[in-house]
Amino acid sequence: MDTFAGEEGNGTTMSEASALDLLKDDHEHIKELLDELDSMTAEEADIQEGLFNQLAQLIQAHTEAEEKVFYPALKPVTTVAADVDEAFKDHKEWLRLVAAISKLQPGKDAFRARLALLHKKVDEHVAMEESELFPAAESALGEQGLHNLGAQIQEIENAVTHPTGTPKQSQRRARAARAAGQSKTPARKRTRKPARKA
Repeated sequence: MDTFAGEEGNGTTMSEASALDLLKDDHEHIKELLDELDSMTAEEADIQEGLFNQLAQLIQAHTEAEEKVFYPALKPVTTVAADVDEAFKDHKEWLRLVAAISKLQPGKDAFRARLALLHKKVDEHVAMEESELFPAAESALGEQGLHNLGAQIQEIENAVTHPTGTPKQSQRRARAARAAGQSKTPARKRTRKPARKA
């Protein structure tokens, strides 16, 4: 039986994964892709375009899962109701920026500027969600409730990212293997951005 990539060695199966584990894994993956995109030079525009397409798909899957499953489950929790409303607005901003960036040429200044703004918005949203919404969900929904939500989140994300192909769990396992140094696929060599002149 498959184990959840974020829970190495504890025997947690994918079908038993907590909503919070899945969403944190998404946050980590989104930020990794943004960091990777930010590290690229103009000469790597082709790679940048491919990575951005991955990022756009992941953001679409993640926001849809949160808005259909996670946020509605938190709506009755009055202490975070305002934060949930704000999170919906954040997602609209993310998707607006993704749509705008997709029309720009990778490697160009306009692309990099919009990408930097998206990175900033993501960092702010993730910090709020993991410090405010996640603890509230843990208290209000309990372990079983979070696992029930986790199954629904997986179903939605798989439908968005791989409607007819390999489920998203395989991506999670592959990323965990790379992080643990078990993958045979070499990572792209990072190139340091040249220092900007004052």
